[in-house]
Amino acid sequence: MLKGQGGITLVALVVTIIVLIILATVSISIVANSELIPHAQNVADIYSNIDKVFDKQVNDAAKEIDKYYQNYTASIPK
Repeated sequence: MLKGQGGITLVALVVTIIVLIILATVSISIVANSELIPHAQNVADIYSNIDKVFDKQVNDAAKEIDKYYQNYTASIPK
């Protein structure tokens, strides 16, 4: 074998994997016990409702514009 060859040892690899598993477990536990997921669902519902209201307002405005345009074009002599 070559002396002085640098590299990762098996022990360092195992320790790194164990630390990552511990961090993942703690993170999943925090997310599961928090109100993050229900809060995100509530926010998604709110934005979905806002989108529906906005679409209705845009459609109502388009109808009003069409109505005024039709009245305007009908009043122009030919």
